[in-house]
Amino acid sequence: MPATSPCSWTQERIEACIDGELTPVEQDRLEAHAATCAACAAELEDARRLVGALRTLPQVTCPDAVSQTLHDRIRQARWRRWGWAYAAAAVLTLIAGYHLFDSEPVPPAFSPQEIAQARRQVEWSLAYLGDLNSRMGTTVRDDVIQPRLVQPLRLNLDAILPVQTM
Repeated sequence: MPATSPCSWTQERIEACIDGELTPVEQDRLEAHAATCAACAAELEDARRLVGALRTLPQVTCPDAVSQTLHDRIRQARWRRWGWAYAAAAVLTLIAGYHLFDSEPVPPAFSPQEIAQARRQVEWSLAYLGDLNSRMGTTVRDDVIQPRLVQPLRLNLDAILPVQTM
């Protein structure tokens, strides 16, 4: 990395110095250099005088007519930029609305035979799943719940509670 000269380092940071953005170490370094370099001291003094003069200027507000004209131009530019998108969205909405509310019946995409076959397949699948569910429920009851929960609980209760005879 090439070393920068003290003058270039100082001049790169004069604006930050005026704005109070330098660290204390950087501020001390800049002022120490300006104390020994007439060119950098003059540059720093010119910057301070300019900022001081700018701060003394009166605050001016923009006339309402100018503000309104500017807002109108921004709206027009925005419409020109996005107007085509709004127009395309409106056309798509109209087309979709026409198709949604069109009173003409839409011919079926499938024949009645294909629909009947699909219905039979769905009914068969649902019946198969119901049977599978029933068998799984029985298996879980017989293989898990009875031997692992009910029987141990019954044995523990029999051991704790005396058997009553009638």
